Amino acid sequence: MLPATHLARSHREKDIRSGEVHLWRVGLDGPDSLSKMVGLLSRDELERMERFCLPVLRRRFAVARGALRMIVARYVGGDPADVEFSYEQHGKPYVKDPRSNLQFNLSHSDDLMVIAVCMDQPIGVDIEREDHRFHLMDVAALCFCESEKEQVALEGKSSLQAFFQIWTAKEAIMKATSLGMSLEPSRVEVGLNPLRLLAINGAEELSDAKWHLIALSPREGYSGALAVAAEPSRIVYRDFQATLPGDC
Repeated sequence: MLPATHLARSHREKDIRSGEVHLWRVGLDGPDSLSKMVGLLSRDELERMERFCLPVLRRRFAVARGALRMIVARYVGGDPADVEFSYEQHGKPYVKDPRSNLQFNLSHSDDLMVIAVCMDQPIGVDIEREDHRFHLMDVAALCFCESEKEQVALEGKSSLQAFFQIWTAKEAIMKATSLGMSLEPSRVEVGLNPLRLLAINGAEELSDAKWHLIALSPREGYSGALAVAAEPSRIVYRDFQATLPGDC
């Protein structure tokens, strides 16, 4: 598990070496100027923002999309407002630029977002707030393999953390394959201690990839997992801080 204290402060860096993964932590309720973040959004993003009924959700969406644009622009160059995104069949976003081989994925839960960035290799990330009111065994009965349910039951008092570690690992793999929820969670089987992919049942062509799972702890009370199609040579942890034109 990688504690949140290992996430270093950000600095300007456009280059990323082959084999590296950069993980960005973004607070969605931070002091970033909302009006400036909104100014980075595309028309369709503004329309999506307006669909949220609650002001806090509109703010979090604007900050999340603005931060994503700023982070991606660090690597591909240009103005964050000019970054164009497209989406694969099952919703995974990518940079709409044939010259770029940047790979990224993102996940948010409550007021926290994590963005994972690398070159060339498929990547997925998932985080979840560990909600103690969650009926974990009901979900496990529907979405977990027998071995996973046994692992959760064996953890006793730590069963909540075990559940969310398995769940985020499944989601990270599903997102990395670009299949998302079209790949049923029960078909993705993972093991704990160490966190690892055991099988993608019924999809051996996906299981054959050398998927690497890394456990994350982006903040106290959160679980997370990173999935990459090749073992990272280095993982760099960063905290996002917006620096926009006109800021002091």
